[in-house]
This record gives sequence, structure tokens and C-alpha cells, in this order.
Amino acid sequence: MKKILILSLLALPVLATAEVHFYGDLKAGVEASNTQYGSHRISNNGVSDMGSYVGMRGSHPIGGSNDVLWQVEQDTPLGSKTGAKDTWRSRNQGSGETYIGFGR
Repeated sequence: MKKILILSLLALPVLATAEVHFYGDLKAGVEASNTQYGSHRISNNGVSDMGSYVGMRGSHPIGGSNDVLWQVEQDTPLGSKTGAKDTWRSRNQGSGETYIGFGR
């Protein structure tokens, strides 16, 4: 038990070197409609999503001049649908970058 605790505490400075950025955009609008069919009138209104999302991206050094880059985005509609927007990982080397993508 003590060994696990000591190893966990020694790993904390490694995690502290990681760089994480939170970002996003919340877009919403109010929609209203009035429709008349003969003598019947139908009125609808509500808040509509216009493309909202939040995300995190970051990098973590893995030695030498190499970094692991990552990004996760999530659709955050103000309605009822949810889903992953964009997810990827990459490895940044001194000679270039390699991307591995996951998405919908």
C-alpha cells in the first residue's frame, strides 16, 4: 500500500507538466411561428440551438522534443441531442506530426 502511494505522489509532477485548454461556444436563438389553417391558429416558440459546443485540447511532453497532442469536443445543444463532435490524438515529433482521429 505504501509503495502505491509513494509512486502516485512521484507521478504528480509529471502530470503537472501537461497543458490543457478549455474552450467552446454557446449559440442560441429564440424562434417563433404563427400558422393559421382556416379558423385554427397554431403558435410555436422556443429556444433553438445554433451550433453550441465545448472542448478541451492539450499537450504532454513524452521526452526529447516529442509531445502528445490531444483534443476532445462535445456538441452541447440546448435541445435534446448530444454527441461527440471531434476527437483526435497526435504525436508531435521534431520532424513533424502524426494524427490519429476518432469522430462521428
